Amino acid sequence: MLWLKRNSRQAARQASRSSIQESISNSPQRQFWLIALFIFTVFTVSLVLKYEALVVKHISLTGKITHVDRLQVKKQLQTVVGQRFFSVDIKQVQQLLSLQPWLESVSIRRIWPDTLSITLVEKQPVARWSESQLLSKRGELFEAKTETFKQLPVIHGSLMKPRQMLVLYEQITTEFQTSGLKINHLYRDNRGAISLVLTNGIKVQLGQQDVATKMHRLVSIYSQQIQPRLQDITQIDMRYSNGFAIAWKKRSAEDELNAQVPGSDKSV
Repeated sequence: MLWLKRNSRQAARQASRSSIQESISNSPQRQFWLIALFIFTVFTVSLVLKYEALVVKHISLTGKITHVDRLQVKKQLQTVVGQRFFSVDIKQVQQLLSLQPWLESVSIRRIWPDTLSITLVEKQPVARWSESQLLSKRGELFEAKTETFKQLPVIHGSLMKPRQMLVLYEQITTEFQTSGLKINHLYRDNRGAISLVLTNGIKVQLGQQDVATKMHRLVSIYSQQIQPRLQDITQIDMRYSNGFAIAWKKRSAEDELNAQVPGSDKSV
């Protein structure tokens, strides 16, 4: 009898467990989550497949460019068209476009679903460095047809970095603002001596040291002692510690006697 009671109790317990499990498996909440999980999985897989299928179809070029050939740039970018939209190597595209000598910067962004928007910024030339190079506003040299930029000054520094020459040019230009003087040529020779040619054709020797002080002195005496005789002067030598010397154009002996400049160390 005792054995029969124990068996009956175990059977009851098993039946109760089976009933609970069946109740849980058939609950509406469990069925909802199973369906939601299935839908999410299907959506995720389809989305991934859709992303993988997206390719670059269009290239949009923006930016104010004058010297960069848009058609040539688009031709360079033909290899990008057809690549997967999310797999395009942006840095590689930027490196490709950096081969254009006139480009200063390239910004690239993706526009859903099939476009690359590329913004181009051109270099701004401030001077000619040689017959085939220009100097940009950032002090960078780049290849260009300099014959179309005759209006720009010529800057060249032997054994001196282009950026340093640009800084010197900007300092002198700032000093000249009050006098109206403008630079046509700016040179630094192998010994480090600075010389320049003004737009009026006069050559100015500044030497190796105290260039800023000498430029300030030139501006201070220019309006009264130099400007009235511009047509007679070929060169101004500012290499003296407290004065300057002037080289006059060739003329008669009588004119030479009357061409002394007050306050200068000597006239040549």
